[in-house]
Amino acid sequence: MEGWLVRRGKNGELSPAGRIWRRLRTAAGDADLADLVGVLGAFLVYAERNRDDWTALAEQDDGELAVRLPKAVAIGVPELPGELPAAVDPGVIRELAEISAEDAAGLFDDLCRRLAETQGRRVRVAPPEVAALMARLAGTVGGTVLDPVCGLGGLLTAAGDVDLLIGQEPRTAAARIAAARLLLRGRRVRIAVGDALGEDAFRDVEAGAVVCAPPPGDRGRGHEDLPGDPRWVCGLPPRGEPELAWLQHCLAHVEPGGRVVMLMAAAAGRRSGRRIRANLLRAGALQAVITVTPGSGASHRAPDLWVLRRPERGERPPFHVR
Repeated sequence: MEGWLVRRGKNGELSPAGRIWRRLRTAAGDADLADLVGVLGAFLVYAERNRDDWTALAEQDDGELAVRLPKAVAIGVPELPGELPAAVDPGVIRELAEISAEDAAGLFDDLCRRLAETQGRRVRVAPPEVAALMARLAGTVGGTVLDPVCGLGGLLTAAGDVDLLIGQEPRTAAARIAAARLLLRGRRVRIAVGDALGEDAFRDVEAGAVVCAPPPGDRGRGHEDLPGDPRWVCGLPPRGEPELAWLQHCLAHVEPGGRVVMLMAAAAGRRSGRRIRANLLRAGALQAVITVTPGSGASHRAPDLWVLRRPERGERPPFHVR
């Protein structure tokens, strides 16, 4: 097809990421794409860390490579969560190794962008410019940044010069992708698999800053299993307001004086959440609400950015909210 286009004077050449992506789409359906992209990310981290080992392994035939590669990656990159699924076509791995030499992180980001475009309804993905804004508003230099529902790692990727990036994600493949993206940038990471609201993997962590884009379509969360939880200092999240459960979860995980920046659905202004919002104001936790331009990840009206700060003990609440 590329040759046919070129012979007719058209630009038929695919980018390196586009070529790999076409091979993945040919090899698997949409349900398996995240697993395959996660394997490729794991391999890229392994190849960068263990160049000599990969060079030796690449000399094996395809059958031997397919058998030995998953174990080699698991040993070479212990930070990756979960067990790797079956190996990708060795031909894809070899091609990826050839084209990723100059910018493995950029190539993998391109694959992640394509994956997000095919699975946008499963996860709220903040555009790079919004993620960068959230990182600046969080304002942490050094210390730790936490994303309790990190998806493909976009918000953590945008974080600046910090010591440790922490994330949790219920889908194993997405957690593996997030870890690989950050490791390819040389960042120090801890990524756990699980639902942070119900199975908090970082119960005792207080980060310097928290960034979060709660998953869309989560309307049933936040009531029956939540009463009595110490996180609900501003009130029990009502049914149909999971964003207010995530918001209080984030506040519980930021150190006093630290900021939380959340991409909040516009529906977070419903009457059912009025008491919690009032308590946030009385406590002096809510600093600003910022309208984000359309096209920032919502299917209808664009979400808002909420900027919060966990008050210091004995601190007087501010007199205004931006």
